[in-house]
Parts: sequence; structure tokens; C-alpha cells
Amino acid sequence: MATRAIRLDEAQQVAVDHQGPTLRILAGPGSGKTRVLTARIVRRADEEIDARRVLALTFTRRAAAELRSRIRRAEIRDIGAVGTFHAVALQQLRIYRADHDKSPPIIVSSRFAVLRSLVDGSNAAELVRRADDAIGRGIPVDRIRDSRVAAVVDRYEKHLRRRGLLDFDGVLDECTRLLQTDKRFAQAQRWRFRHIFVDEYQDLNGRQFNLLRAWIGDRDDLCVVGDADQAIYEWNGADARYLRDFEHWFPGAHTVQLTTNHRSSGAIVNAAHAVLGERSVLVRKPEGAVPQVSEHTSTFDEGNELARRLRWRHGEGDNWRDHAVLARTNAQLDTVADVLRRNDIPHQVRGKGGLSRLPAAEQTTELLRTSGDDFSTLLVDLELDEVDSISADQPEVAAIIDLAKDYLSSDVAPSGGGFSQWLRTIRAGDSTDNEDVVDLATFHGSKGLEWPHVTIVGAEEGLFPMNESAEETRLAYVAVTRAERSIHLSWCRTRDGERRKPTRWLSDIEAIGAPDVPATSVQLADHIARARAAALGSDVVERKCRLDRWRNDAAKARRILPQSVLRDDLVEAIARSGPTTQEELLAVTGLSVLRVGRDAAAILMAANTAADEVPTAEVPDTIEPDTDRTATET
Repeated sequence: MATRAIRLDEAQQVAVDHQGPTLRILAGPGSGKTRVLTARIVRRADEEIDARRVLALTFTRRAAAELRSRIRRAEIRDIGAVGTFHAVALQQLRIYRADHDKSPPIIVSSRFAVLRSLVDGSNAAELVRRADDAIGRGIPVDRIRDSRVAAVVDRYEKHLRRRGLLDFDGVLDECTRLLQTDKRFAQAQRWRFRHIFVDEYQDLNGRQFNLLRAWIGDRDDLCVVGDADQAIYEWNGADARYLRDFEHWFPGAHTVQLTTNHRSSGAIVNAAHAVLGERSVLVRKPEGAVPQVSEHTSTFDEGNELARRLRWRHGEGDNWRDHAVLARTNAQLDTVADVLRRNDIPHQVRGKGGLSRLPAAEQTTELLRTSGDDFSTLLVDLELDEVDSISADQPEVAAIIDLAKDYLSSDVAPSGGGFSQWLRTIRAGDSTDNEDVVDLATFHGSKGLEWPHVTIVGAEEGLFPMNESAEETRLAYVAVTRAERSIHLSWCRTRDGERRKPTRWLSDIEAIGAPDVPATSVQLADHIARARAAALGSDVVERKCRLDRWRNDAAKARRILPQSVLRDDLVEAIARSGPTTQEELLAVTGLSVLRVGRDAAAILMAANTAADEVPTAEVPDTIEPDTDRTATET
């Protein structure tokens, strides 16, 4: 089987092998979510589904390209569609319009620019910003409280309708509308895509969720991967409740949680937990450098010290691309870029500039755009370097060719015009490259990426975090967890002419020493358990040890994970309260009689008897996976 080539840990294997149709995979930073999603698609394609009927949805073209590449390396060649919500929806709209002898949709390149053209006056900038925010969040005109903002949104929507235009989000709305109102179109798309997989599910907004439900119809073949701790797009309407309350919309769904961090060192995981709070995480790479903190008098000093450190690390053998500099705002990145430019350190600012501004890329894009139905032939000529005045050896040309190949693999009727419209579903900086440069990215822009060494500049209150919202804390957590081997945080006593103070998390991060933890994962799990138990009283510790022993035996006997027998938090709650009756046990755990029934006596005995009297778990006559939500969800 192709899946044998994909190495998996125990929890990953459980997720891949799960037989039910509806599955939620909770996957923290570095837990291998793309690996698991790939392996599950491959396993199912090998054993039970037609790979041509797969629809795999991501939020960036880069993520889609990575997922598609991994599937191909696993020798699944004829995959259905792998792409972003917008790219897949646009392709379906083009098919619909072609089938009905209508012209293809025209996508406006900038909603903000159109809004700005429709508003004038002294407060135009603020009105445009608020109207853009309302449209982005999908708020209907009649539900916008400010009449001035509502009027701007109404004017904008009429402007698009009169000219037959769609904006970025309008592509999703139009596809959803057709799926809900055109029975033949809906049947065709649901026949074509029968098995749906969604990455980064915590980033879904209302529009995307409505489109997903329209694609699914009355079926239940859905697998999603996400992490509510990395929900950082509320400003764009994203709602992590679609992930947290998954079973509300998909009753009977099964949940598997991935709790092993394969990416970051133990010290970096500790730094991340200093920001967000402790999580139950097993670290595969406990060794690692101690987090470094530096204090500076000004941004000038901060930048110069950063440049010196990057040049020194490069001289010691690091590649430039091993390093990333992350900041909360683009303005901070501009300052860093100026310093690196003065010091001749190669770098790129993710999300700014873009390929389209480079002459060779612009020329190549225009040539493909005007190719009409000869798009595929021209693309081959470009790859073979047979087009005069354009060299396929130029990095920017090669990048456009890669984009065109991605488009070609996702459109059943590729054309120059289709490619031009597809490009508008690509976000700034959403392209892969292999240049040896230092990456500069905002915290938002770093999502989904990772580097061996990360520097966070501006580790100050007012930036890290910017405000008191929970999303700002999650955003900081995302930034820290981008690092694999080392992390450096710098802050300034004065920034932008204002006095600053270090972030609230800096003292805890700075106190993290060299991780004194065992090297093996099993030893590390014991280490974590002992550390947690140390905070409890002696009687609670004894009860918890007995419960852990019983739970581990039961898990082995039933061939499932200990978490599927009884969650960690419930073990601790039982140990703390020491229930003596089934009624007390139900009250402590919040579980049902049906859920606890067969284990109630054993749990109560483990919680209230001496260690040598704890019962040994029995193997049931028939082994069935425990699909109760409360047994698997954290």
C-alpha cells in the first residue's frame, strides 16, 4: 500500500485508519496535520474510494500545492481537486456559465479600491474601512446598524450587479446560491466530489461554511483538520466554533486528537505554553537552545543587533533561509527590511511586492492571459524555454509557470482568461520559492510556515500582544510555534517615540532553561505526568496513579488510546474529588450512565482502594472503538 511510505505516530495512525465517514482531527502546532490528511486520503484511495471523487480544500495556494505534491509522491496520481475554497468555487462557476452559454465571471481585483471610488467626503476613509469590514464578515445590508455604512455597502453591491462583476467573496456566495437553487448543477458537483477533506478548519468563516454545506448536501463523507488555539482570523469573519462545535452540525462525528509535537524543541514548546497556557503535548525533540531575549534602547539598535546576529549565524554555516524575522505589523517589517538592506543581507517580505510587479513575471502572465484556448500549448513551450524574449531559467518566470501548472491541474477547460481570473484568488505572498533569503513576515503571514530559527521583534506590551483580546494571545502563540530549533525575542525601551515595557510573557520565557527532560517520548510522557502530579496533594497523587494504571491497562486490552478510555482532565478531576458512588462519579465527570456504565466499578475502585487492589482491565468479547464525543474530545 502507498500509505506504508508515510511514517505515522500512534495517534496519527488512529486518525488515518478510522473507518467512519465523518472525522474531526484536532491537530496542534507541529503535530503533522498535513501528513495525516495526506495519509488518510491515500489510505482511503487505496482501500475504499475513487481518488477522482476527492475534493481537498485549503486556505492558501501554497498549502494546496504542498498537499497535492505529497499525494502524488504517495503514488496517487489521478486525484480529484485540491485547491482553495475560492479557486474551486471559481472553476465551478466557469463550468456552469460555459454550460449555459454565458460569459465567464469577471472578478474585481480589489474590493477596497472599488469602495474607495464610490465614496467621497471628509470621512471617506473610515466609511470605506467599515464597509469593507462589513462585507468581509458577510453582514447583510439590512443588518448593518450604521445607516451610512449600510448605504455604502448597498451602493457597492448595486455597482457590481450593474456591471456583472464578482468580488473575492462574491465567488463563494454565487457558487453557494447555484448549489442551493439549481438542482442539476448541485447533483453534478456532488457526483463529481463525493469525499471532502478540509485543512485549517478553524479558519472557516460563514461564507465558506455555507458553501461547504452546499457541496456536501445530505451526505456525511467529511474529514476536517484544525486547531482552535490557532484561530487568528476573527477579523475576517472566521469562527472557530465551526471546529469546536463540529458535532452540532455533523452529529455522530468521531474525533481524534494529535498531541505530539514533531517540529519544535522542548524549550520552544515551553515558551509557547508560557504564552497560551499549558497544553498536553508530547515533544519529540526535547533538546534545543534556550530561548534568548535581548533589550534595546531603540529600534535602530534592535535592527543593527539583528543584522549582526544573522550575519554571524550565516558565517557559522546557516543558510539565510533558515531564519525568519516575525513582527506584529507591516510597519515593523519595513524597518527591519531597511536595516537588512543597508547590511546587504538578502531577504524577502512575505505578502508585499509580489511576482506581478517583476517585469519578466508580468510579461509571462500577460502572454498566458491572452493565449485563449492555446493556454496548455503555450505553457509547454514556456517550460521548454521555446518562447522568444522569455527565459524559463528566471526565478520569477519559473514561479509563474508553477502557478499556471497548478491552475491547469484544477480546471477541466483551461484557458488564458480562466488563468487570469484564477490568479485573482491568490493572496499576496501566497507562492513558494527556494531562494536563500531571510524571511520577514507578520504574525498572520507566518501561519502555516516554519523555520529552524525565528526572531520576534517588538516583544512589548502594545504589540505582543497588541491588545487584551484572546485572539491576540493566540496570534502570539502562533508566532512562537513557528520555530523549530531556536527562538529569540527582542524588545525596545523606546519605539516610535514612546516608552515601552516588555511583554507580560517575557519573564516566563526568559526563565526557561535548557530543557532537562528525558530523550525518549515514553520517558517524556512520564516526566510531564510527574510534573503535573507534583502540583497536587499526596492523596490526590496516589488516586491519580491508580487511575492512570487502570486506564493504561484498559487501553492496552481494548487496543485504543488511553485518552479514548478516559480523558486526562477527567482522570485529574476524579483524583481530586475521590467519588465513592456512581452518582458522584457522573456528577464529577459530566458523562452519561451509558458512557460510564461498564467502567464505573473499576474507576471507583481505582479511586478509593490501595494500589495493589486496583483491578486489571479485562478484554471485552468484542472490541469496538469508543466513538462517544466526550471520550475523545479535549
